[in-house]
Amino acid sequence: MKSFNVRELSRSTAEVLAACERDGGVIIRYQDGRQHELAPRRAARKGRGALPDFRARQKAIFGKKQFASHQINAFFEVEKSTFRPTMHSKSCAIMTTICRTVFS
Repeated sequence: MKSFNVRELSRSTAEVLAACERDGGVIIRYQDGRQHELAPRRAARKGRGALPDFRARQKAIFGKKQFASHQINAFFEVEKSTFRPTMHSKSCAIMTTICRTVFS
């Protein structure tokens, strides 16, 4: 593990951090003899991972049936105009009726 003094840390921070990444840590020294260890944290997880296979899900639910855009748009228009957050059961009933109509 490489060591740097405080002056090097303030004047060439990028070099100190590069050494920290490369070696897994560095030691920072003060003139009075105090020392501190500087170590990189574990890398943060990038993104949320792989997305589910939406095509396989769609195939499992609907099989080979394909829908025209006007069917899909009609479904969303009806749902948008009839949805009331306080009327959940009524909304579910309407949704069931629409699904039976569109998907049969």
